Amino acid sequence: MGVYMKLDREEEAWNLIQSAIPSPEEQGPEHVPIFVNWVYLMIELNKWHLWRKMEARVKKFLRSLTDKEDKNFAVETLMNEHTEYFNSCEYKAAEVFINLAMVLDGDLFEQLLERETMWKVPETE
Repeated sequence: MGVYMKLDREEEAWNLIQSAIPSPEEQGPEHVPIFVNWVYLMIELNKWHLWRKMEARVKKFLRSLTDKEDKNFAVETLMNEHTEYFNSCEYKAAEVFINLAMVLDGDLFEQLLERETMWKVPETE
């Protein structure tokens, strides 16, 4: 996909990722990168009008993950994307990925708040 994007062949990249999305019967933990790339391309190609339908499909996929290691891998992958977008000040995209990660780990937001609080330097008078 990256090659298509670099060659300004975005629609071909989009069609390729669309065709790679497995059916619900065929999907498994090995498809985490495909779903993450699907969301990534939607953002990069500014196809926000498709997000609601995609969101439902991605969340359904994430909820199908049952193994703890698979869930942890998915959360880590989603949080890496979140961090990249957040650090680039692309907050809408960052929010998409953290919301997806929270499907698998509902306590994630609280954990992030706690971590942020731990790193704050107390103000001095």
